[in-house]
Amino acid sequence: MPRTARFLKNEMCYHVIARASREVEVFAADADYRFYCRLLKKYKERFGIHIFAFCLLPHDVHLVVHVKEASRLSLFMQRVHQSYTAHFNKKYHKTGRLWRGRFKSVALDRDRDLFDCIKYVEFYPVRSELVHSPVEYPWSSCTFRISGQENHLLNTTINHRDAVWPVSSSPQRPQKKKTREVNHPY
Repeated sequence: MPRTARFLKNEMCYHVIARASREVEVFAADADYRFYCRLLKKYKERFGIHIFAFCLLPHDVHLVVHVKEASRLSLFMQRVHQSYTAHFNKKYHKTGRLWRGRFKSVALDRDRDLFDCIKYVEFYPVRSELVHSPVEYPWSSCTFRISGQENHLLNTTINHRDAVWPVSSSPQRPQKKKTREVNHPY
């Protein structure tokens, strides 16, 4: 039976979730996390994906992204995961699948959903009991957002539905009517 086609919309934000197959640790060492981040950077630029939050966990990946063309999201994830699986299998002398089926994507339809999802993704290591504070986890966008450090993966401005919002921890005065402040509780 063929798979059902994804229903994705252009100019939309999504929470993307990819889980490991059979609870395998897809990131066995820091070098693996770094390699995956390099792939995200390479393919986000190639496919025009904007990443607003990320969290790489031992068994899964969470991304908050914006896509201009809906078809690009599947191509982006396919290339990242094919490249990473080939790297992982070669490095650890494994064969077969690394990821559990296709990635999941949840449309973030309302503006509030987008910011709630960023917070949800960045707090995931705390809920998973990997750390006590989200800023302690090195493979999440939270540390960069809080510290204001530059990160090659993150897009710091959201251009979504003709609105422009800064995505940072420090509140900023709106420059225009359509600018929205982001106040994180952490």
